[in-house]
Amino acid sequence: LDNIVDGDEVTLDTGGYDAKFASADVGEHTVTVTGLSLGGEDAANYTLPESIEVHEVTIAQFAVSVTADG
Repeated sequence: LDNIVDGDEVTLDTGGYDAKFASADVGEHTVTVTGLSLGGEDAANYTLPESIEVHEVTIAQFAVSVTADG
């Protein structure tokens, strides 16, 4: 977490987060993250937006090999 006042106890709770890619296609896309919350003794002094958009996330194509056994 950035911009936390020295001495404040603030944590980021990711237990209920959800991340959605704007597209499943290979390329550069936006990811929207929701369900984050703040915890700790001083969490009430801070706020998070309902959703956070992360830009410049690249989905790359890769090969998958599957071998049947039996």
